Amino acid sequence: MPSRDDQPPASAARRDELRALTARCVRGDEAAFADLASRLRPALVRLFTEKMSAKPDLAEDLAQRTLVGLWQALTNGRYDESRSAVTTFAYAVAHK
Repeated sequence: MPSRDDQPPASAARRDELRALTARCVRGDEAAFADLASRLRPALVRLFTEKMSAKPDLAEDLAQRTLVGLWQALTNGRYDESRSAVTTFAYAVAHK
């Protein structure tokens, strides 16, 4: 099994970008959250479409609700970077 150090540089760069965006979001940066949301939205829509057999409009609505919950969690101190990546946390919010 490859270690994290064996991952391609693009993957490490993407993780670093998401961490930086998330840190800005935690401080209430709405522009950073818009960027983060645009990166997460397609995966969330796909999650709701495939796993829940949601129609496209419903999948979009559920993704939007998830992003609202994510913003609230980030800005209210309910996200702990040491426990999970923001993508994992977003999926947890989606499942709630």
